[in-house]
Formats: sequence, structure tokens, C-alpha cells
Amino acid sequence: MTESDPSPQVPHVSTRVPRIGAILDEEHVLLDVEASSMAEVCSALVDHVVKKGGIPADKRDELLEKLLAREQASSTAIGLGAVCPHAFVDYLAKPIVLFARLTAPLEDREAHSPDGTPADLVFLLLGRKDDAREHLESLMQVARLLQDAAFRQAVHKAKTPSEVAIATVASEQRLDPPEKPSLVRAGIEARTGRFAGGIIDDIRRRAPFYLDDFKRGLNLQGL
Repeated sequence: MTESDPSPQVPHVSTRVPRIGAILDEEHVLLDVEASSMAEVCSALVDHVVKKGGIPADKRDELLEKLLAREQASSTAIGLGAVCPHAFVDYLAKPIVLFARLTAPLEDREAHSPDGTPADLVFLLLGRKDDAREHLESLMQVARLLQDAAFRQAVHKAKTPSEVAIATVASEQRLDPPEKPSLVRAGIEARTGRFAGGIIDDIRRRAPFYLDDFKRGLNLQGL
């Protein structure tokens, strides 16, 4: 699949909330799910969550109704070929993130994609009501992932759940690379406990190179 990346501005999200890559278990990655409507998509995902013990079996219908009611109120399609059904429930032991790739994109009348891109990627987010803020920030993280063209290409080509998990972590590292420590700042802030200790240590480290520095500088061009 050929991707066109309009390079939109990536939204900022809190670093306090665990990244999607840290909470997306491989057992919650489904590839090539057959579904032609949002009702079928939600039903398949809820059945999987029940099967894996994420929610009690007797809560299955209640959760499905909640997800479908949310879809009827307003589509959860977020563009770039993705839809993100989500719900707050009180019977979760912990938040759940589930990823699914459909065998064929949903028709627009089902997904109502804001950019008109047929949706074949699904992120299901389930959170507790008392974790509403974290839940919303997880939604923002999903939006960030989808803005990474390399991530979309990787999950479309993935053959195993492991490849999806790796692509998710790799994308998050691209979007939020670790800050490199400043050696200059580290040297300035270092405390040796000795008078002029930093200067003395610098001279000792540089001493073996002083003679070579002068030799290299004493050439025709330098003169």
C-alpha cells in the first residue's frame, strides 16, 4: 500500500501515561480480522477480550452495547485509515489496548472517516472511569502513532503480532527520541571537591594531545 504523508504537526502527550507500546500485549494483536461493519468489528474485539480474561463473560453484551452506542452517537474513525472504538467500564482490572487489522477496509458509511481514507486499522481502548485523563491521553497517543507513515506501512505488512509490537515501540522512539546528555553541561556541572579541580582534570585529559596540536598547527597554511 502506498502511503502519502502530509506531515501534520504531531500533538504533544504527557510522558506520565505509559506509552501504547508498553501496554500493547502481543496477545491483544489480531491480524486479518474479517468484518464488514463496525458492529462486526466491535463484536469480534469484545469476544477476544472476554476470551483472554480481560472482562467477565457476563459483561460481554453490556460492553458491546456501550461501544455500539458510542459509534451511533459519533463515529470513532480518526482518519489515516484507522478507527478507535473506546469505552469506560468499571469492571477492568487494568486498562486494555487491543489492535486489529481488517482483511478489507470498512466502507465509509461504516467508519465515516474524516479524511475519506477507508479504515482497516482498529485500536480498541478500554479504561476505568476513574482513569479518564489517562484514557484520553492514550487516545492522543494512538493519533500520534497513526501520523507516522512508517508505522502505518509496518503494521499493514506485519505477519505476526510481534512485528506490530516492534513497529509500535519503534514509532514511539521516532516521535519521542530520548534526550541526549550534554557532555559540555555535564562537565560544567561536575563538582570535584578540589580547588580548580575541574581545570586540572581538563589539563590532564588534554595533555597527551597538546604537542600534536602544535605540530598540526605549524604548517605553511597555518603560518
